[in-house]
Amino acid sequence: MQMRFMELIVRVATLNEKSFEFVKSSGLLHQAVELYNTPDVLLKLNIAEVMEQFGESSWTIQFLKDDEQVWKLIQKEAFDEDTEFYVRKYLVQLITKMHSMGCFKFTPEISKNIVLFVRNCVTNKNYEEMSAALTIIGHLNRTHEGVKLVIGDQEIIKSYVAVSKTTKD
Repeated sequence: MQMRFMELIVRVATLNEKSFEFVKSSGLLHQAVELYNTPDVLLKLNIAEVMEQFGESSWTIQFLKDDEQVWKLIQKEAFDEDTEFYVRKYLVQLITKMHSMGCFKFTPEISKNIVLFVRNCVTNKNYEEMSAALTIIGHLNRTHEGVKLVIGDQEIIKSYVAVSKTTKD
């Protein structure tokens, strides 16, 4: 039930600015984002996956950025190695999607953490992690700053090229 509520609110919020203002002013948007603060790992994973869709509109991105507590939590969980991989994946994808929309510039700390996350994904050669890395690289390649991050790390490039050359797996 909570998951369906979150999906509905995200769909309405990203539809257009008028719909966004309605769910924001009614408190429904904040209530939906608060669902992320759950000890239930499966629910948190599903909510993180849906939250990634907030990166599809400038107004929902600004909402996340303006809520300092939520923005700090997203960054903390995205780059905390104790956070479940799939939760981290969706949050890093959200951050890079937000950046690709031109809504903020990376701080040196965020840049470093994104490079480490992508590097770990491509060097592990695990299908799920490689898939996550490719999605993140796709978001990064939409901006000059993002491209510089990707090509600035030789380990990412070497690992990516090595994996893409093989027909094994």
